[in-house]
Amino acid sequence: KPQPSGDSAVEQPAENAPAKKSKGAPEKHPETWRDTFEQIVLAFVLALVFRTFEAEAFVIPTGSMAPTLYGRNKEMECAKCGFDLVVGASSEVTRDGSRLKPNTRIEGAICPNCRYLNTEMERARVFNGDRILVNKFPYELSDPDRWDVFVFKFPEKPGTNYIKRLVGLPGETLRINGGDVYRIEEDGKETILRKAPDKQKVLQIPVYHHDYQCEALSKAGWPLRWSGMSRTSADNSSPGWQADSVGWTHDDATRSLSITSADCANEPRWLRYQHLAPAVSDWKSMAEGGQGDPHPRLIGDFCGYNAVWGRDTSRMHGGEVEWGAADQVETGAFWTSDLTFTGDVRTEQVGAGAQLTLELCDGPWWYRCRFDLATGQARLLEVATHLSEQEEHELGMAETAVRGSGEWELSFANVDDRLCLWVDGDLVDFGTGAELNHPPTSVRRRPQWSDLAPVGIAAEKVSVHVEQLELDRDIYYRSKGGGFDWSGGRLADSMDDPDAWYRNYEQYRSEISLMDHMEISIPDDHYLALGDNSPRSSDSRYWSEGRQTVPRGHLVGKAFWIYWPHGVPFMNDGRGYGIVDHTLTNGERADDYPLYVAPFYPDVSRMKRIR
Repeated sequence: KPQPSGDSAVEQPAENAPAKKSKGAPEKHPETWRDTFEQIVLAFVLALVFRTFEAEAFVIPTGSMAPTLYGRNKEMECAKCGFDLVVGASSEVTRDGSRLKPNTRIEGAICPNCRYLNTEMERARVFNGDRILVNKFPYELSDPDRWDVFVFKFPEKPGTNYIKRLVGLPGETLRINGGDVYRIEEDGKETILRKAPDKQKVLQIPVYHHDYQCEALSKAGWPLRWSGMSRTSADNSSPGWQADSVGWTHDDATRSLSITSADCANEPRWLRYQHLAPAVSDWKSMAEGGQGDPHPRLIGDFCGYNAVWGRDTSRMHGGEVEWGAADQVETGAFWTSDLTFTGDVRTEQVGAGAQLTLELCDGPWWYRCRFDLATGQARLLEVATHLSEQEEHELGMAETAVRGSGEWELSFANVDDRLCLWVDGDLVDFGTGAELNHPPTSVRRRPQWSDLAPVGIAAEKVSVHVEQLELDRDIYYRSKGGGFDWSGGRLADSMDDPDAWYRNYEQYRSEISLMDHMEISIPDDHYLALGDNSPRSSDSRYWSEGRQTVPRGHLVGKAFWIYWPHGVPFMNDGRGYGIVDHTLTNGERADDYPLYVAPFYPDVSRMKRIR
């Protein structure tokens, strides 16, 4: 059973920058040994003062804060769709990271985009964790804020530094339920804790990026995940949508979809996303010449960073790396409805009454953002399908730049019971109407058949071209249980049948609550710490009784910058050349597994502010 990992942020020595000579300075006498010694001592004292009171550098050893921060990891491109895989590799080494453990080499990983079983991960280069800067000064002047990424002294072992996300404040009682975090008020009511939109937007886990469409699935007869669809009556065998031969067309070369104003002149024409994510059994069937079972599934809390297997697992299954070992990898058993859709949208031939609609489904509720292309006005609409599918309730309205003919990047999100819209990266203000107030009841956790096709774009009286379609999900906070499915695998096996999934959820509620429900009371002057990689984080949920929270005096500082993710090797087919090998726990060299390679260049794209 997979175990959570605790991110002990190991200190790294800081380098001192050389002092600059001042212009026009008077000529100095030659330095004596005493002058040199005094300068060295002064530089050391200044560096010590800076480190003690201002900022300090740390390295992240494990993956409990992925995808925000990477620990020791391996990277490669998916062999089928080309998606960039990043997987945790801290399990390969001893806790201090100094030695390679025997028979733990990671051999394979499941792609989060196409779910292909990449069996060449053993050959992929390994990298040490992100190097970050931590600012100590803010917490000297004021209290930390909720959702800060912070470094603190581990309550059970104060000599060790941990890094997590600060979720709970002093005196609060928090409840983890259905992937979200709630504060229990004095009257017993629950208030969902919402991340600031700028944090929410970067705390995303990939579900499907259409630019990395898998041709192997198409050749095997799998439908495209994005396709034109028309409404039909939902029953126990369909998500309420069927393929529409009129309207939206797909360009395989550009991975784009488009519709003409003539094809949507009389009614809205829908482009829908179906979550056609292959299972391990599907890839096995295709490897044997079959097709698999191309049915849509519920979106689950699958995390590609954790979806790996190693030599120890494959040996347990007779070396059947592709099927025996990979079938033990957790692929997300908990339905996740907090989604963010992003795409580039171009409009042309805008007719009278032209409209563009974005839709996200969330169980019995459908949420829409509808643009009036004549005025740029955007309206947020709610459809309560358990009452009526035909009635729309307006939640809010705002002015936008989406009018007439043009091109925009649009992002529409339903996360933490709040709707957010970004136009070209700018957040649109809908006021409090965008905040949803649905209690976390059993109805809230019941998926519908429409959740098999949860994202849609509708065009009416306008030509529309969309590309660079991306679908991501929010962090799904678990309570405890690591990656073990306490329903005996029934939840994961019923992801293609929302009714069966819910029956299993209810039938095994007492067992599942070990993973999906938890309450923690926070003492005064203490804070609650959770990792972004919830299934693999050793945090407040796991610490011993009486030490589940972080005392104020244990705070070290606020993480604010990734200054060195890792070097990107080049030459030798992008693998570089090994210069230092791993050392095994018995002292022998692993001469086929370099620890450091050269030459390399910095990964500038991940040198960024930590949110």
